[in-house]
Amino acid sequence: MGYGSKPCGGPAGYVAYSIKGTNVALLEEKVLEFNALALELNRRTGTVSDCTLASKPEVKCVQGRCFAKGAFHTEPNIPLQRQTEASARR
Repeated sequence: MGYGSKPCGGPAGYVAYSIKGTNVALLEEKVLEFNALALELNRRTGTVSDCTLASKPEVKCVQGRCFAKGAFHTEPNIPLQRQTEASARR
């Protein structure tokens, strides 16, 4: 799911999530709120961008565990569960 707002248009990045154990409606609602705030912040501050397109993460599931490359940060092949837990601690 795309999140954020680049000044040239499009999302700043993507977040990967599992439909198991995720309240998708709530996640979508919060992402839409975040995107609107990011857009407004860009407008108010005159933020500029390199206008590159954010890449959707590569997601693979192996033996019931899903892995995303580039979804939350640059560390490849970290299980989504660990990435989510790490994000929650920040």
